[in-house]
Amino acid sequence: MSTAAVAWALDARRTGTLPDGARLVLLTLADHAGPDGDGAWCSTSTIRQRLGMGESTVRRHLATLRLAGLIAPGDAARVAHIRPDRRPQVWDLALSRGPRTERHGVSPGPTTETPQGSRGPRTERHGVPVLG
Repeated sequence: MSTAAVAWALDARRTGTLPDGARLVLLTLADHAGPDGDGAWCSTSTIRQRLGMGESTVRRHLATLRLAGLIAPGDAARVAHIRPDRRPQVWDLALSRGPRTERHGVSPGPTTETPQGSRGPRTERHGVPVLG
């Protein structure tokens, strides 16, 4: 476990505003990361079981984190000792970078602007676009 990675994952000033589930997935990866945030590997199934989420939910949160630039695929050689059909994805956390600007429903942090007018139809839920 990397205390620095966990502290980074908890800090919305550094990671931006995230849906609660995405932040939990980021914290789980941080708990498995090395001191510099690299080499976090745990299977989607492990994340799902630890957090009590469905597999598709975990995958959606991983996609949100990747699109936000907070995680990127890491060095697969770290899991070369695991059978190929059981190998988890290795992730590197972007500890040295902040989040990308608002994109794909992920905000870089709190704003001081107040929304104007009617809320209209619901197109986002917790910062993630609602599909169909």
